[in-house]
Amino acid sequence: MFRMFQTKDYRDTSTTLREIYYKLKQLGKETVCGQTVTELIDLLGLPDTLHSIVATARGWICNALDKRSDEIALQGYFDTLIEIYNKLKQLGHETVCGQTVSELIELLGLPDFLDGIVATARGWICSALDKREVGDWHFRDILIR
Repeated sequence: MFRMFQTKDYRDTSTTLREIYYKLKQLGKETVCGQTVTELIDLLGLPDTLHSIVATARGWICNALDKRSDEIALQGYFDTLIEIYNKLKQLGHETVCGQTVSELIELLGLPDFLDGIVATARGWICSALDKREVGDWHFRDILIR
């Protein structure tokens, strides 16, 4: 169904998000918005580790105004993700991985609704993905379909 089920680096995450987003769009707004994230994960046969990615894609579909706003939301998500990743990277592996997502949100002074993005960025760092350079990756490339 999907090429990857575990996100091993930031490019995998963007590809997985895009694939899940388009699969949910195929199901239709009524179906997607009428299900919980957990129900959608079960419906698509995905692992629970993709909860935040499915939640993000579901939110875009259920709150979307048009295709252009979808693309803007997707770009904004990745811009925010990279910005948070870079801030966490500056804190260092030991600090980031030694704290909960809630503690990191408080430390960075971020709003609570960014917990999914902070969790994803924290996951990259704590999975030793911080050894790869994320800053030069342009996520707008994934918007071209």
